[in-house]
Amino acid sequence: MTDLLARAGVQMPDTRACLLRELADKYPMVAALLEWRKRR
Repeated sequence: MTDLLARAGVQMPDTRACLLRELADKYPMVAALLEWRKRR
């Protein structure tokens, strides 16, 4: 997942939700990922 985000321009050390939430407003892809995880 970090590779996919990096290809979209989002550099993340890992995909823990606490880190993703910080970037959800800036990157719609991150917000969508968080929403998808919540529904799973």
